[in-house]
Amino acid sequence: MKNYIFIIAAIAFVAMAGCIGDDESGMTVTDVSPREARYDAEVVITGSGFGKSAADHVVKFNDVTANVTSVTSTQLTVRVPKNRACSGDITITKGSQTLNVHLFAYENSDVVTTLAGSEYGTVDGTGAAAKFRSTCGIAIDAAGNLYVADEWSNSIRKVTPAGVVTTVAGSERGYEDGAGATAKFFNPQGIAIDATGNLYVADTYNNRIRKITKEGVVSTIAGSVKGYEDGAGTAAKFNNPNAIAVDAAGNLYVADTYNNRIRKITPAGAVTTVAGDGSTDFADGTGAAAKFNRPGGITVDAAGNIYVADTNNKRIRKITAAGAVTTVAGTASIYDGLKDGPADKAQFNHPAGIVIDAAGNIYVADEGNNRIRMVTAAGMVVSFAGNRSGFADGLGNEAKLSHPKDIAIDAAGNIYVADDGNKRIRKIKPE
Repeated sequence: MKNYIFIIAAIAFVAMAGCIGDDESGMTVTDVSPREARYDAEVVITGSGFGKSAADHVVKFNDVTANVTSVTSTQLTVRVPKNRACSGDITITKGSQTLNVHLFAYENSDVVTTLAGSEYGTVDGTGAAAKFRSTCGIAIDAAGNLYVADEWSNSIRKVTPAGVVTTVAGSERGYEDGAGATAKFFNPQGIAIDATGNLYVADTYNNRIRKITKEGVVSTIAGSVKGYEDGAGTAAKFNNPNAIAVDAAGNLYVADTYNNRIRKITPAGAVTTVAGDGSTDFADGTGAAAKFNRPGGITVDAAGNIYVADTNNKRIRKITAAGAVTTVAGTASIYDGLKDGPADKAQFNHPAGIVIDAAGNIYVADEGNNRIRMVTAAGMVVSFAGNRSGFADGLGNEAKLSHPKDIAIDAAGNIYVADDGNKRIRKIKPE
């Protein structure tokens, strides 16, 4: 099975012109071979009107520049760039003239494996010997250790880079601060980690934000009973907070899901509302002028911008430090959608977890589509892992996921997925 990460439109050959692309310059393209390939493969573009040297041309695969290795008046030979976003149009620029060829599918070589987990249960162990009841939220520390909010086990679990799973805190459903197994959670769903190794948990059904120190001591830093109220510590109220993120200064950002708001908690415990007015709707704007519909994922970049997986609006949103909310990717759709391409035309199906890398690429656990998607810094959306619900390791889109809930990325670019439907932690190693 070919490993496609982009849905390519069928190309109709025009009999009279005998070409699949031309423009006023006289450049034409009659063939591209191969039309699907992996990184560094040689692609030959056949046509007419090309220049005399490689330096005369700029060839791009979906806006990613390729290396032109040779040229004649009728052929350009190029190498496929190493980039998940290469599927789509090939463009050839010669001087001031650009020829657009709708023609290429990038064969992704990312490898999806299973790091830990097998079937439903609460069992510590290594690899497949470990069991989770729900892999809902995920976070990673500087040493590559993963922390998992195991919702239905009401516990926080740790997974080492070698796949060794242990329980950090929690044991049974309830609410109680304390150390290790004496602490109690009620369906925790979101988790984040700060630079010093402290964990923060969106304890969803307790409507509280909890902290776990490196020694495993659990305390409550904000929230009390279900509701909506800003304030200090336990005077504040949340309504089913689903996700949490932490910035370099130690501020926490919470996707307060059923309040349809994004909240901020300072290191001193002061809770304020960053954006959203509480209504279940969609609108860009600043602060309370913006509207969300069950936001379910959140991350923050090095500059302090917040990114939100606005789950029921099927969009990815951005919030600046000033509280201005814009839409980064996704469009309105009556039905659940799956569409790659320009971010303003792409479609998602209940995006859940979200993370951003140092280059500005956003990775999304698109739960309803059982795929991992990327919104590139250049504004293109591509699918690069998963295809339909199921379980299978393998290359990119040949692998199968089941309701991925969250996502994390390490310093080497490895991506980790909380594959909730499969009760497993999956690893995606970049090609």
